[in-house]
Amino acid sequence: MRTPPISNQPPLIAARPASTAHSGENEASLSAQVVIVGASLAGCICALALAEQGWKVHLLEQRQKAGHYKKLCTHIIHPSGVQSLHKLGVWDALTRKSASPSHMRIYHDSHWLSFPFRQRSSAANIERKDIDPLLREKIETHQKIVLHRGYRLTEVLTQDGCVSGIIGRNTRQQSLLRIDTPLLIAADGREGTTAQSAGAIVRRHENNRVAMFAYFDHGEAPAFSQVWVREKGHEYIGCFPNQSHILVSWYISRQQYDQIKHQKDAAFLALSDFLSAQGVQLGTQQSPVMAATQTSEQIMHGGPRGFTAIGDAKLAADPLTGVGCAWAIASAEKLAACLGAPSNQARHRQWALKRYHLWHKTRLSALSRAMSLASMHGPWIFNKAVFPLLARLSGGHRTKISQTP
Repeated sequence: MRTPPISNQPPLIAARPASTAHSGENEASLSAQVVIVGASLAGCICALALAEQGWKVHLLEQRQKAGHYKKLCTHIIHPSGVQSLHKLGVWDALTRKSASPSHMRIYHDSHWLSFPFRQRSSAANIERKDIDPLLREKIETHQKIVLHRGYRLTEVLTQDGCVSGIIGRNTRQQSLLRIDTPLLIAADGREGTTAQSAGAIVRRHENNRVAMFAYFDHGEAPAFSQVWVREKGHEYIGCFPNQSHILVSWYISRQQYDQIKHQKDAAFLALSDFLSAQGVQLGTQQSPVMAATQTSEQIMHGGPRGFTAIGDAKLAADPLTGVGCAWAIASAEKLAACLGAPSNQARHRQWALKRYHLWHKTRLSALSRAMSLASMHGPWIFNKAVFPLLARLSGGHRTKISQTP
């Protein structure tokens, strides 16, 4: 998918006529109370929540394969997200696969702090290859949800500044799909094109950081997550065990990445010496090194009336914070709660969206901006005055660990 252009100019919204089918393409026309674009974590949870409230939901997913999942992900679920998975009734199934309750220790110098506080293992490490397909199974069996697999959104239709429908294209089946709807929800992620098609704007706050990930077999490691802070926040090394594997993550500056990107596998394997000094012995590497070169915080604004976004399409936080999955779930559930039962009144829907946007701005966007700024200014936190205090408040302790590779 193409990355939406980054602009600080207000969007230009105009009525768009319906696209005409290309030669050889069949065209179908449907109507829906709401259309969600993107059947990943946020899209599926929002669809399920709305359907339970009585909405007839149409869900577009551009990928044809049922087992598709987001690979560039730390796969950490914060406590609020774990509670939501319990409510959805999928937690037990996930624990039979990869899900492992966990807490995190963040190390710097001779101290570590705990998240959640007091080492409560209320967070979890779960592989997305288990979550996303499981949620789609629930989607496909729900009577009020229609999943259009293999369709890419190509056009957002508007009339008098309001959403009136969408056009999707399935290139494999050579078919077009028009769905008339007054409510459109983008859930197609950081690089999704729905916001661009709707005339919304995306603002990016550059963090100059690259994230790399690779899975390894279990060797010898504690059952909880660990993150080591190096160079006062200019480099981070993370180790996240679940029942199946250990995910190792490495966050470095873009300049440092440019120096190793052609030998990133060898450079990544060299981390094993550092991890070994911390008491972590890795097994066999099970995945190639995956690099996320765009990790900057990204926030979507604007668009026509009747349009909004959830998950990374609305707010793509710095992955170093590990909040992406939990916040995607929270935004999906909050939007559904604000919308409530289905309504044919445009004013009701618009007030619901305003409440959601206000909540998102004050609860998620503001916190994301603060966390992003803190992660880019490590000396504010990772010093001998501040970090030991944070460690004590979190229930952490003094410990002697190696900080040399």
